[in-house]
Amino acid sequence: MVLILKRNDPRCGNQFAKKLAYTFANECLGNGMVPYWDCMEVNAPSIAVAESIGFQQQFKYKVYEFPFD
Repeated sequence: MVLILKRNDPRCGNQFAKKLAYTFANECLGNGMVPYWDCMEVNAPSIAVAESIGFQQQFKYKVYEFPFD
């Protein structure tokens, strides 16, 4: 199961992403699944949400991007 959070809507204040991610992670754990958080290291807001609900960085990997114009 995948949950993609994109918080670019100004109506999503009041720590909406944190509340949603916390609820989702707890539902995963309660159903025998292991939640996994993935984001680019330049995405400081996403990292802050992840760390605030207990996620810890396990590893880093490189991503290469190639344009197909």
